[in-house]
Amino acid sequence: MEKLKMHSPDLSDENIAKIRELFPDCVTEAKDENGNLHYAVDFD
Repeated sequence: MEKLKMHSPDLSDENIAKIRELFPDCVTEAKDENGNLHYAVDFD
């Protein structure tokens, strides 16, 4: 019997990309805990 993977996909990167297309001034680059750059929503 095959076990099912019980987790949901992480859609935040796709959502941030859509927000970036519509509102480019609302997205900024940020560093994660490993020092890698990624996009994040700027709520200020």
